[in-house]
Amino acid sequence: MRKSFEDDLRMMVFSSSNQLYAIPLLEVREVIANQSLTPVAFSPEAFSGILNLRGNVVSVLDFQLRLEGKPTVPNPESSIVILDNSDQAIGILVDSVEFVCELDPASITSPEKIGESAGAEHISAVAHHRERIIQIIDSQKIVHLRTKSPSFANDAAS
Repeated sequence: MRKSFEDDLRMMVFSSSNQLYAIPLLEVREVIANQSLTPVAFSPEAFSGILNLRGNVVSVLDFQLRLEGKPTVPNPESSIVILDNSDQAIGILVDSVEFVCELDPASITSPEKIGESAGAEHISAVAHHRERIIQIIDSQKIVHLRTKSPSFANDAAS
């Protein structure tokens, strides 16, 4: 059973589009450097492709594209965070991994304070840490994508 982030406040903090986000450390399998991905036809828009990680196929999502609708611009610090998602690993492409920390429970507020901004439904809480705001993401919501149907399938149904 998946533990709630309140059970363990150790977080891996990363940046995307000049904002800080956190994932509970227990949900992170590993972090790897950004690398070439194999595209997959008819995949959801935020789906960047797949990679071979020591013989295992890992699907990779573009975090910024998923939240804000614009793709991550790769840079030397870009990383792929491999998450433990039930029985399979899923990667998310981020601008950079910043640090690991343990959050103070008193610094955490509810996501309702975020409002209706883009990607707000993927945020489970907001924390204040070292004079910075960190948005704690719900990794289960981030990795849940709907697939695109091929356009020829829609044409055939007409």
